[in-house]
Amino acid sequence: MKDEISAARDIRIHFLTKRDELTEKALKTLTHVYPGITVKNYEDYKNPPAKDPSVEMIDTEFICGSSLDLVIDQLGVTPVILMVKDFASVRSYSKYLSSRVSLITEDDVDGMGLIQATHHLLERQRLHKQLRKTSKHLKELSIKDELTGFFNNRHFHELLTSEIKKSNRYKRPLAIVITSIKNFSTINKLFGHNEGDRVMAKSSDLIRSTIRDVDICARYGDNEFALILPESNEEGARIVTKRINDAIADIDLGTCGRDVRPILSCGIATLSASVKNKDDLLGTALGALLEAKRIGETAILSADDIEARRRTVRENRQLIEQLSERISRITKEAQRNYFQSLVGAIGEIPLLKKLLMHHSERVAFFAKRLAESRGMDESTCKAIYRAGLLHDAGKLAIDPDILTKPDKLSFAEQELVQRHPVFAIQIMGSNSFLSEELPAILHHHERYDGNGYPERLSGESIPISARILGIAEAWDVMTTPQPYRQEPLSMDAAMAEIEKGSAGQFDPELVDCFKDLVTG
Repeated sequence: MKDEISAARDIRIHFLTKRDELTEKALKTLTHVYPGITVKNYEDYKNPPAKDPSVEMIDTEFICGSSLDLVIDQLGVTPVILMVKDFASVRSYSKYLSSRVSLITEDDVDGMGLIQATHHLLERQRLHKQLRKTSKHLKELSIKDELTGFFNNRHFHELLTSEIKKSNRYKRPLAIVITSIKNFSTINKLFGHNEGDRVMAKSSDLIRSTIRDVDICARYGDNEFALILPESNEEGARIVTKRINDAIADIDLGTCGRDVRPILSCGIATLSASVKNKDDLLGTALGALLEAKRIGETAILSADDIEARRRTVRENRQLIEQLSERISRITKEAQRNYFQSLVGAIGEIPLLKKLLMHHSERVAFFAKRLAESRGMDESTCKAIYRAGLLHDAGKLAIDPDILTKPDKLSFAEQELVQRHPVFAIQIMGSNSFLSEELPAILHHHERYDGNGYPERLSGESIPISARILGIAEAWDVMTTPQPYRQEPLSMDAAMAEIEKGSAGQFDPELVDCFKDLVTG
């Protein structure tokens, strides 16, 4: 009860009117329900009271027309009660009605009308604040690791992409560190998983206390942390890593007298003339981490350290790298030739040229754009584009009369059409040259809620390339004429359908990304 009274005392109503008697009536009416409420009138809408109101009341006999529009716009999200003269005036002001604007008449000021309007707006405001708080909490859960409080692996990749773009744009240094508790499995085995979790949580606290506010921490794997260090070169990253290593090495397990301490392996990488993008940076750091793990005790290595170590070994490392690069080029060329031959062979079939080719090209285009806006690397974006070109290849095995049927398909016809992703895989076979494309082709009709086909996968168990293709195909189908619907949907209507399918048919995160892409 005390909380309710305290909350009522915090309720402030500003009344834009010249009529003091209305202000007194409003205060008298609302005090019965909200003891301690304040109602203050003012006349100059350009100079409102200093404190923001809980609810704004406006006398439309005093303020109307363009001045009223200006006042409502200035109030932003503040709830508003418009007081009109009588019921005959309500219709003239009904255009202002919304979730934050209510209408009452002058007679309602000393009755239930004002109480109901105030309660309705305050309750909606409370629910809106609660919704924003819940939304913020859910967003944090989606990007953070629950045990450590650090960003999760997925969000780390997004942040790293952003930081690399900034560093390259402004020609500023950037370093990353990937560190692993090398003997984490031993700790779990000796002391149990609860102790292992405690070590990870304690390690995250120590890392957090060791780095700068601008540095970014993430949980990269079960026993791995990743750090993004803006404005840091290799020397600076090494100093930070040494501090982290010293802090974590002092974690006292203190169980059964066993002398076990966390042992860290750390890999460092920095942007340079030869390391310019995310794949290069991560590859360098992970390579350094792998070399560090091969050393018996705690080790901190960078690309320069690895190069220095390689000079001491006997194998011809230069020859190995040259041959590896040459074979990689040969493989890429063979893959490119294979794909071109495959598309050429399929493209000779009249059905593809007439019904499917243009659709597939558009789907490939939108899918690649969505993948790029999602921050995916160039190689993956190209694979998604290729999958888009081939995603409907399985329809070549279906009677064209079924594909062009303007009426509703029979149950048997629907079942046949829903098998076209499987037919596509049977046509192309399990070729290693299409290892990235085949999962996207097979699963592009799966639904995020698990009600799709052919395997009824759900959520993130659906390959992200397939989730991207699903949105791209749905968009093209809705915005172009179809046998069963000659008039395409407008872009706004199609976007509304995509949003309606968020978390049901489509990945909600990709829906938001696609909306930003389409609406610009």
